[in-house]
Amino acid sequence: MKFVTVILSLLISNFAFSTRVPRFIVKPYLQFATQTGITILWETSEPGKSWVEYGPALYNATAPNLSRRTMDFSNTVMHTAVLDSLQAETVYFYRAVTVAAGGDSLISEVSCFKTAVKDNTPFAFTVFSDSQNNPEAWGRISELAYNERPNFALHGGDIVDYGYVKSNWVDHFMAPGNLFMSKYPIYSIPGNHEHDAPYYYQYMRNPGNGYFYSFRYGNAQFFMLNTSYSVLPGSEQYDWLEWELAHSTATWKIVTHHYPPFSSDENDFGDTRKSLAREGNHYLEPARGLYEKYGVDIVFYGHIHTYERTWPIYKGKPTTKGGVIYLNVGGSGGDLEHSAPLRSWFTNKVKTAYHFGSVKIHENDLQFQAIDETGAVFDAFELKKEGNWHDVTAVRKMPPAPHIIATQSVFTNQLSVSIDKAFSDLEVRYTTDGSNPTRSAALYKAPLQLSQSVSVKAVAFSKEGSSNLAERKFVKQEFFNAQNAGTLNQGLNYRYGSGTIKSLDDFEKLSFEKTGVTPGYNFEGMFPRAHFWGAAFTGYIRIDSAGVYRFTGHGENWLRFSIDDQLLIDEFDRDINNGNGGPGEIALQAGLHRVKILYYDVERPASIDLFMQKIGGERKALDPALLFH
Repeated sequence: MKFVTVILSLLISNFAFSTRVPRFIVKPYLQFATQTGITILWETSEPGKSWVEYGPALYNATAPNLSRRTMDFSNTVMHTAVLDSLQAETVYFYRAVTVAAGGDSLISEVSCFKTAVKDNTPFAFTVFSDSQNNPEAWGRISELAYNERPNFALHGGDIVDYGYVKSNWVDHFMAPGNLFMSKYPIYSIPGNHEHDAPYYYQYMRNPGNGYFYSFRYGNAQFFMLNTSYSVLPGSEQYDWLEWELAHSTATWKIVTHHYPPFSSDENDFGDTRKSLAREGNHYLEPARGLYEKYGVDIVFYGHIHTYERTWPIYKGKPTTKGGVIYLNVGGSGGDLEHSAPLRSWFTNKVKTAYHFGSVKIHENDLQFQAIDETGAVFDAFELKKEGNWHDVTAVRKMPPAPHIIATQSVFTNQLSVSIDKAFSDLEVRYTTDGSNPTRSAALYKAPLQLSQSVSVKAVAFSKEGSSNLAERKFVKQEFFNAQNAGTLNQGLNYRYGSGTIKSLDDFEKLSFEKTGVTPGYNFEGMFPRAHFWGAAFTGYIRIDSAGVYRFTGHGENWLRFSIDDQLLIDEFDRDINNGNGGPGEIALQAGLHRVKILYYDVERPASIDLFMQKIGGERKALDPALLFH
């Protein structure tokens, strides 16, 4: 009887396994199209080998041409196919195939795409932002945008309500948007609701580091910024943006980011029922200076869930000749907001409604329409380019700052540092003694060989003027020796406490209620309250080979990460400061080193992401298997 029961149990188990038919978690969709390539992604419930069948559309064909096939991918659930060597401005059909371990095949419907147009071809795109937490509204908006038959779309961030929740991506964004996304790529940047979560980089594939980049389409260039991180002078994004703008030869220059340089919102920048309000995010003022200096035509953004178009702005005033138009297009699904009761000096048009933007460009003509969720056009304008409206001599009077380039900021022996300039006819002068470079400072000719801690400062000079100061600090550091910790077990010790504090400096003022061991740097076993609680993790990290390591990361809301009492990450509501003179770098001998993590949750769902990279190696998530107590 027992034998029969075992056999029956095995049969039921095998039957259950065999009936796990794979399904699409996320249906195939498009990302980052160029004239010669495109990326296709999809996600399945079961791992499997996958490929894409595709081919150019043919005249008089009786079925879609799928004569080409990508190579098989590894056995995964998230599938990415990069199609290359394509022809510009060409229609292709495609479908995705996944074969699970049991032999079941999952085949998508046939869809189509067009590669990016040639430089002189008219094109169109739509603009979204803040699709966020209303899949029904996002579905309607994306379907209306699909009906416009654009070439692609921009998305200004807050794609989902909370970036760490998978269902927000799968059910709230991908599923209702698939009609659009299966045929048109969306070029996106993160907003504050993405929280820089790994899901953003899993589902939204963009070039470079993925969170700021530029791309050329037709006769326009698009500059995509992550305004959750600094865009102040001297920051990585500011310096990158100025170089990109300075070198751009595009007829049209368009910027997209999340936070608003201008806004008439009733309460985001001050409660207009009680007080004066700011006109937008003040820390974007230096970026506005770059937009005017290099003749940016339009800046798209969201964050505020309403529509607002400014007059063209130049030097802090509306203008009828040139200037930058700022467009808040934050109506793709987030809870709607309202403008202040009194009109702002910069406002041309405001409206509270779910909406999207539709842009068409041909040569020197740009047409814009704002379309609401009923399909009605409620705002429109046309720009005709008649030469440069900005001062083209400004770049000579104040050229872009030079770039100081090195593999790392912390070193143990010697380090080579080079300095690059935006234009070949500029002179770069530099100092290493703490003084600011003048025209009589040392002329940069060859890479610097550093053998001690120093601050390298550089300025680019033209005949007409000079750049902003570029500065980078380099720290020569002795290796931190490994600890003799004895016999250890995997995981970290934790202390859990609750209470209200103003910063992590006050961490010990929490009321500690629980201690224990967690497998890594998660919250397993703590069962924390919803808000206003903290956790301290302590133990050791194992370093497998000596070298300089870079640690980066993010926590909602406050996070500190230290190794051997060296503060490497200090985050306060997305304001991330790294220690040791460099971006979270430290020189470590092989072996065990003390690690400490302080975390405090104010109001958001708890999360910690930590990454580890040996200089010269690959950046990876910090493996909990390296942590001990």
